[in-house]
Parts: sequence; C-alpha cells; structure tokens
Amino acid sequence: RPLVYPIFKNIGEQVEIDYRLHWDQIKQSSDVGPKGNLRQKMDLMLWRIRTRLIAECLLENIKGITIQLHILGDYLTHCRTRVMATQVADVCMELLLKIKVFLVLNPPPDAFNFERLELCHALLRVFDLIMEYNLFAPLNDLLLTTF
Repeated sequence: RPLVYPIFKNIGEQVEIDYRLHWDQIKQSSDVGPKGNLRQKMDLMLWRIRTRLIAECLLENIKGITIQLHILGDYLTHCRTRVMATQVADVCMELLLKIKVFLVLNPPPDAFNFERLELCHALLRVFDLIMEYNLFAPLNDLLLTTF
C-alpha cells in the first residue's frame, strides 16, 4: 500500500489547488445543490472511499467498514493537505456519525467482540486525524460535542 500514496497525494494536492485558485469561479457559477456535489467530488479518492463505506454500511459488514476506515485513516495520514480535514468532514461526516451511532446503539451479543473493537479503534483514529489536521474552529466544536 505505501507505494500508492504518492499518487494519491497528488490528488489531494490538486484538490487544494482547486480550492485556492478556482473556488470563487465555481461558487459563482453554481447553485447550492450542484456546488455541494462538485465540492464533495473534488477529491476522487475520498469520494471512492465514501461510496465503499456506504456499501459496507448497508450490508452491515463490520470487517468491510473497518477496512475502509483504515484506508481513510491512511489516506489522511499519508496524503495530508490543508483542506483535507474539512474535505473529509464535508464528504464523510454524516456517514462517520452513523457508524458511531451503530456502535453505540447496537451492543454486541458477546462481551468481547474483537471485530467491533477494531471498528471502534479505526473510527476513533479517523476522528483523531480529522481533529489533528483541522484548522476550522466550528468543526472542532462539533467534534468536541460529538464525543
């Protein structure tokens, strides 16, 4: 996997360039709906992770969700940019909160379910990385009230 991250880093850096150079043009020429979709799809790797997470959540496949969260955490770690945390929050926050609710409201049938423990660890790692890289104060407040 480490050989792939330099390629993905280029995607993340391109998203940052698009935010810096072209965001005013995109914002002026779009309505609210298309602008939101365009902003979410600016980072194709993040969008792909999100779609795979949605599929795994619909199947309630704990192992698959864990794998996608590990990929998201690795992507945040190895392909970090200044806009990455806000981009992840914009694209994946609703889904991450649904996974948190799933973990809290659906207790495991046995006391030591290691798949759920690994899922919880992966989810907390993603939230930790978002908080570590975030520069947007309202998002920090949201994350602090969530946990």
